[in-house]
Amino acid sequence: MNLLNDCSEVEDEGQTVGGRKRGMSRRLASLRHCTILAMSNLLNANVDSGLMHSIGLGYHKDLQTRATFMEVLTKILQQGTEFDTLAETVLADRFERLVELVTMMGDQGELPIAMALANVVPGSQW
Repeated sequence: MNLLNDCSEVEDEGQTVGGRKRGMSRRLASLRHCTILAMSNLLNANVDSGLMHSIGLGYHKDLQTRATFMEVLTKILQQGTEFDTLAETVLADRFERLVELVTMMGDQGELPIAMALANVVPGSQW
């Protein structure tokens, strides 16, 4: 975000002073694009916690910050990011999988994981 803010400040200064060279403008646009792509990749790599930390940027008072967040969010959606862990049923799904693992039957009809847990977990914590 600091890098994007710096790019914006340089662009604003260039407009008030009388403009920058066309090459400088292209480099700033390229830097901004690469920064947004990097932010998208970082967020895409860890949507669970990354989105929770960055969602506030979508409600920021600064319009440019909001627009940048929307660009980042658009890029991760275009990359095909799935938000399975943000579903309302995610806890139920996780517990369902845990129950499946604990109640998995062995070769001879026994419950090896449940029996192993019973041997090491005190009765008060069952």
